Amino acid sequence: MKRVLDVLHLADRVALSAIFAGFAVRGLSLLGQPAFANGGLGNPSLVESDAMSLALRVLLAVIAIWLFFGVRTRVVALIGTTLFLAAHILPLGGGIEPGLALGLGCVIALTLPLLAFGGGRFALLSRGWADLV
Repeated sequence: MKRVLDVLHLADRVALSAIFAGFAVRGLSLLGQPAFANGGLGNPSLVESDAMSLALRVLLAVIAIWLFFGVRTRVVALIGTTLFLAAHILPLGGGIEPGLALGLGCVIALTLPLLAFGGGRFALLSRGWADLV
């Protein structure tokens, strides 16, 4: 049973990092295109300038890499989810479409087990920075 939970922790981390990486890469590929002023693909964007949007996308890409390898999983998952939710909810001003709400709910559902139980045995640094110092 413990091995199954370890594999589930790994799958959870990889799925959440794939979502963050997909969002980051999709936004980085839209930089410089005129449609990016609206966030690309018709969606409003949290940030107006390309520099701020680039910073958000790069930060989410780094968070995806850290989650993939399991470095400080709890903190990184919380920061990544907060940035991801802010990038999608803040520009809407209160109204959320059902498809977007389902996607954001999946991100939250993937984050909660990581916050509660950590990254699992297959994390690169399962005990955080304590092993390095």
